[in-house]
Amino acid sequence: KQLTTKTNQEGKRTTVTKLAKNKVKLNTKSAATKKSSYGDHECKYVNIVPQVRNLSPVDVNPCSYKSVVEVLLSIGEQTGIHKYGNGDRQWVPVVCDGVPFSLAKRIISSTYRCLLCNEKAIIGQGLLEKHLSDKHAEIEEEEIGEAFESEFDWVMLVPGSGHIEMNMLKSLNELDFEIFWKEILRALDFTSDKALQYAKKVSDHHKGMEVVTVAHRAVTDELVREYVITKLKDKGNILELSAADFFKFINQAKNENCTLVADLVFELIDSLLLFRLGVRTGCLDRIDSGIAKFAKLWCGRPHPIYRELETTYAAMRERIPEELIPLLTLCLSVNMKGEEFTAEGIDFRVEENNQQIQPLVGRNATFWDWLIASINFKILNSLRSKTFEDMQIKDPKESASHHHSDDYLIPHEKKVRKVIRSSKY
Repeated sequence: KQLTTKTNQEGKRTTVTKLAKNKVKLNTKSAATKKSSYGDHECKYVNIVPQVRNLSPVDVNPCSYKSVVEVLLSIGEQTGIHKYGNGDRQWVPVVCDGVPFSLAKRIISSTYRCLLCNEKAIIGQGLLEKHLSDKHAEIEEEEIGEAFESEFDWVMLVPGSGHIEMNMLKSLNELDFEIFWKEILRALDFTSDKALQYAKKVSDHHKGMEVVTVAHRAVTDELVREYVITKLKDKGNILELSAADFFKFINQAKNENCTLVADLVFELIDSLLLFRLGVRTGCLDRIDSGIAKFAKLWCGRPHPIYRELETTYAAMRERIPEELIPLLTLCLSVNMKGEEFTAEGIDFRVEENNQQIQPLVGRNATFWDWLIASINFKILNSLRSKTFEDMQIKDPKESASHHHSDDYLIPHEKKVRKVIRSSKY
């Protein structure tokens, strides 16, 4: 289940709900190992391609307690949660990000349903006590605990891994743009002030990740080169070179810039790329390690929402039953193509669906336009695919999303290495 937003004609943010329903038994027997730009890694759940369908959108802005409650109630009713009388489902994972995640976390722990009159979504202890005193003053004090229950005890709150990656990258840029990224970007021909500001804001996430990949490889190669040259100059044996000795060399380097850049690359950028690799391969251990290692940046700088998100996720990982691990993994890493290294956060997938709906509703779309387009999106998308198939033309959407090799980054890496070497970090 996924929450996302779009702006309608009245300027309101429309929350579009999605349901990713897995119809395949969860197993890893067909896990594949394939050499790619990500290296030689096992990809899990490649054989599981969820069926995604659009539910009725909710015409609210999910940035207040009241509106998030409305969205969660809509999700519960449309997915057949038992307490809403139209199904027997006991719980459902809900994926969201940022402000909605922070609000939903508080709402889950402080929103109640009265079991005496069945009034739902009573937000906060104060309103609950007022409701009981106004409408049920006759009940005894010892019976109050049995008069209500949690409204949203069925919600399994999961952060959107796509937006976690985006905010990791933005946090990294904000931290050391002036002392590190600016020179890297200039080496990559981002020379004007406008271009540098565009890159600093990470207006294009894919381009931003390409810059990170180039910087990571260039800095790593230069540091290893420096290590090997130094050891050979000291008449060392090339057989004595090792990863442990390399890091010892970095920690003892006299050049403070070298140590600083190494710390940036091997601590923060590595954790971002580890998280990304975990999402691409469906490996929950890599996802967990990437978040945990990167969390020190969120704690050390003003990122309160993602600091809270990380601690909430860590607490959930400690409590979650083992049999639900595959489901959690599929919420964080969904593979819609059935190909290795193409998995992504379900929140990114929903954004992609919304981008495809946008041309159907036009610029001045009303909520009714979004409602009709969302409900009929799957049928319209099937017609589109069938049209290209009948015309024997490859769908341009598939061509654009083809996972290509990243060999084209090599010339850019050479440019950055040249700058690093000439400036001595």
